[in-house]
Amino acid sequence: MVVNVDFSLVGAYMNARINERLVGTSFQASNVQQKPSAQATEELAAGTPPWKETQETQTDDDILSDAFAALKSGNFISASDRKDAAEATDDSTKLFIAYEALESMKTIAQAIEKGLLNDSYLELAEKRLNEGIAEISSFLGSSDFESVTLLASAKLDKTTSEVSIARVAYDYTTNIVHSGAKDDPVEAWAGIDGFNIDLKRVNTSDTLTIDLTGLPDSERTLENVTDLINQQIEAVGASTRFYPQQIGEQNDYGVYEGDDWGMKIAGTQGEKLTFSALSSEPALFMVGGSGREGNDYTLTAQISKWTDLSGTQPTRAATNLLAADATVTTEAADEDSIDLTEHNDSQFIATQTGPDGSIYALVNVENDLNGQKILSDNDLALVKYDSTGRELWSRVVGNSAEITGTDLAVAPDGRVAIAGSTTDKLDAGAFGGGTDGFVIMYSSEGLETSTYQEATRYEDKITSIAFDAAGALYVGGSTTGNIDGNGNAGGTDAYVEKLDILGNRMWINQFGTTGEDTVTAITISDDGTPIVATKSGNETTIQSVSDAEFTANDWSYNIGKANVTTMDFDNDGLYLGGSTLFPERTGSAFTGAAADNYDAFAIKLNVTDTGSGMSVNEDWYQAFGGAGEQGISKIIAHEGSVFLAGTASGSFGSQAIEDGSKQAVVASIDATTGAENWVSNLAGRGGNANATGLTIAVNGSSDLDAFGLPNGLLTTGGTAYVSDSSAARVGDYFTLVVDGEKTVITLEKEDTYRALTFKLNAALGADGSAQARRSSTGDQSLSIKPAEEVVIELIPGEEGSDLLKAIGMTSGFLYDEPSLLDKDTSSDAPPLISLELAQSISLTSTSTSRYDVDEDGKLTEVEKPVTKILSMFDVALAGIRTAYRHAIDDPTLQIDTTSKGKSTQASAYQIAQQANLQAGLDRLSAGSSSSSIYA
Repeated sequence: MVVNVDFSLVGAYMNARINERLVGTSFQASNVQQKPSAQATEELAAGTPPWKETQETQTDDDILSDAFAALKSGNFISASDRKDAAEATDDSTKLFIAYEALESMKTIAQAIEKGLLNDSYLELAEKRLNEGIAEISSFLGSSDFESVTLLASAKLDKTTSEVSIARVAYDYTTNIVHSGAKDDPVEAWAGIDGFNIDLKRVNTSDTLTIDLTGLPDSERTLENVTDLINQQIEAVGASTRFYPQQIGEQNDYGVYEGDDWGMKIAGTQGEKLTFSALSSEPALFMVGGSGREGNDYTLTAQISKWTDLSGTQPTRAATNLLAADATVTTEAADEDSIDLTEHNDSQFIATQTGPDGSIYALVNVENDLNGQKILSDNDLALVKYDSTGRELWSRVVGNSAEITGTDLAVAPDGRVAIAGSTTDKLDAGAFGGGTDGFVIMYSSEGLETSTYQEATRYEDKITSIAFDAAGALYVGGSTTGNIDGNGNAGGTDAYVEKLDILGNRMWINQFGTTGEDTVTAITISDDGTPIVATKSGNETTIQSVSDAEFTANDWSYNIGKANVTTMDFDNDGLYLGGSTLFPERTGSAFTGAAADNYDAFAIKLNVTDTGSGMSVNEDWYQAFGGAGEQGISKIIAHEGSVFLAGTASGSFGSQAIEDGSKQAVVASIDATTGAENWVSNLAGRGGNANATGLTIAVNGSSDLDAFGLPNGLLTTGGTAYVSDSSAARVGDYFTLVVDGEKTVITLEKEDTYRALTFKLNAALGADGSAQARRSSTGDQSLSIKPAEEVVIELIPGEEGSDLLKAIGMTSGFLYDEPSLLDKDTSSDAPPLISLELAQSISLTSTSTSRYDVDEDGKLTEVEKPVTKILSMFDVALAGIRTAYRHAIDDPTLQIDTTSKGKSTQASAYQIAQQANLQAGLDRLSAGSSSSSIYA
């Protein structure tokens, strides 16, 4: 049989296969040992690459064994390897070391992806992989490469902060004060005589009396009342103005839907307004959460305002939610699409009233808040509200580890302190180990003034804080360590310490038994002495702690088997709130059989000075038991009444709770007898809510509520300071590296993004530029861009002080490659290779598939996170192999430099190989384009 062969096609096919093998595929992905050839002389001299060793396909047992070895603590790059790298004169040694470390890390991801490691290993695996990425990045950054510029992370042409800072606003829009036609009289304003405005400007202060008595109720429209106010303001030469403002959603044409109205105050810089009513009453603000944690409902922080406290039932005047930002996994394309948005939990922890009548609240959040980026899976935020319940500003607090908040206190001068615990350092200061307690202090404007971290080598927690009248802060908590040289009695000790206004320790008293002791609540007596509730085992003792050592004036009172969660002192009366399993109290002792659920209780102790010492006796006891479980989170004594906030199921006093739900409760009892005045409940999403804090604003309820105006200073918005609008804190930093020169960029007090650009541009010079850019909405972000062919490195600050992470800016390398259209651009610099390693990775939910919505609105399975992590390691390993080819001057990577590095012609080696093949084909075909072969 005769077969005709077209040798031109054979030649073309063979040429294509040679080009394919030489130009990329063989050295990018092959794990097969190639036979030595002439061009491999330098390669063999450099050593056999680890990826060229002949290996059989790994079994699952091999992968699992390697993964367990990689999960063990220790470095992925040994000290001896680091020494070898430092002494090596060639690049290949350093590349081999990096490659083997990456291979070791990859086995962990392989074992998870194949299901060889169960979910119990995910946390450890994530920790080890992040440690390895940091180690590889450090190793490559400290190694000098001759043949390439090797980047651990991805290279970007610029980086822009994710956290944008809103333009400073001087406007304020009230809540809805009127529903109906704009020209109709506002019913809520009927019968109100008016209010006062203190208007302050530079060197000028005016008190304006807004007198409504001359305006009949039928003429009290939005236009008439705002005109009356503006006439008063204009008469003193001020610029602030009031206007009617429609409130609600705008349609596609910019028209408001509905007929709800409020007032807009158009303020100006330099003019401050303070409102005061002609008469006022106290109001309560209760914080907690609406809904519950878990898959059924999202737990959302909730604040509510309660008025008419002296009546038979209070009025819930306002309720607002503070939600953490949602995690959006897809956007619904049409009505049939499935919304996979994940709502994150938020939970208020505590609240206190400021001397100006504003309300501060501490909240735990599981995602970003108001556009401010959190730094871990769970961070804190301090939020300020005015007396209307309107949010004024928030300050996010966080570090690389989860943070838990515990308490909040406000000093008489307006300073604010928050307390909690963390497993990492909040700044470059102390971190002892295990869990540390911390206190952060702020000015009344929300500027951080000090950070204090309680840090022994063991477990330290801060549970309660309280300011005295002079502004000193008392801190209560527990420790398993030895604080400031105090001996540990055994197990966990309780402690009380005093901090001055700068956050410095003045004294500490550590005390306890051989068991478990901790301070659960703290308050300050009328004479300034701190009083704490200390739980030891199942017993709780109330005691005074006047100094670093107990004195003869200190006293203690055992209340028995109970948890005391809150205390307040007022006119020689000490009021306790808590819970117990023993519903009966006889002879100042809890008695009877233990119940299945906790019952709430309140106790009054009379604490009097007899002249020869302090006398403490129990005045009354009030139980709030019944079906279900009850607890009290806050107790407040005020002018003959005691107010309580808590969470209950079944019932709380006379108030029944819906079956199957837990609800927030607020109650009033008589301070003299403990008898119930009233109880009210607050249900949340799905019928569930909780109360974690309560505060009283003595002038919180007044005629100003009808106008939507706050009692006190009008706060129109925050500042443009980076420390106010993000999780960044004064002292946070990052390092800018340009051409080997390092500059530390540190955040200072009152730094804006614009101020940071001055620091950055001074360091960048002609090698790049930093800009503070404004969006169409006026929000500002920070951007850094390198000059063409300049490599800029952004090195993050250490954990707890990383400015880049706090403002959402990418660390790593910036490199603006020259345009391919610019034929005059050339560079003698080594080729730049990026390994594309992420700054950090997460293995969360790797054991379950994730889904997205396809074009037809159907759920489709998408890549698991670990699959993307495996791809990341494959890219990084391929990058090392490419760098190695440059290191040994492999001819298959050399390019024709006659056209300034832009030629796509084959290399000399490729051309020679093709010529040899063509010559063979020509001889085979005897100069003919086809031939006959007999078979």
